[in-house]
Amino acid sequence: MTHPLAGCRSLTLADLDGEPVLDGRTRRTSSLEEKFELIASGQGIALVPVSIAGTYSRPGLVYRAVTDAPPVETCLAVPEDGCTGPVPDFLDIATALLRRLSGGSGKGEEAGTTSLAGAPSTD
Repeated sequence: MTHPLAGCRSLTLADLDGEPVLDGRTRRTSSLEEKFELIASGQGIALVPVSIAGTYSRPGLVYRAVTDAPPVETCLAVPEDGCTGPVPDFLDIATALLRRLSGGSGKGEEAGTTSLAGAPSTD
């Protein structure tokens, strides 16, 4: 079974009208793997950050850029009383990774990226 959107090179939000979107409000999943299984079985589509698409490839799924999707904001929570021990090193690594994956400034946003929709595909 191949979803009609799987053949598109890119999508707009209007293209997603009427599609069942797995967004946490309609059906909760406990893991990305569970969400991807629902998508692969044709139960819906999902918007995911570009970083997920680059990390999770899976037979039966395709990712397509949604060109007019709003940017995804990424935040790191740190202790209010300051960063000690390994926390500063973790923040440096996480910020550098976000910069590399997103092409953004790494200061809370994934600038220059779009969200992606997963759609089942037999390709």
